[in-house]
Amino acid sequence: MIQPNDIHTLTDFKRNSDGVVERIANSRRPHVLTVEGAPRFVVQEASAYQELVEVLEALLAGERRTRVGAEDR
Repeated sequence: MIQPNDIHTLTDFKRNSDGVVERIANSRRPHVLTVEGAPRFVVQEASAYQELVEVLEALLAGERRTRVGAEDR
């Protein structure tokens, strides 16, 4: 879940990228970068993103198996 302190302006990111990157690495949560007050980009530590993708793929595979099993009945 995105926390209020995980939201940064793109300008802040450009000015203080080392600090923002350190916070992202330490929290392992996604951070939102805004442009003109609107969310524009999500930045996340690569291994945390990979874990998220793997969990999502496993859930989708399980859903597909459940759906196929239900159709076979």
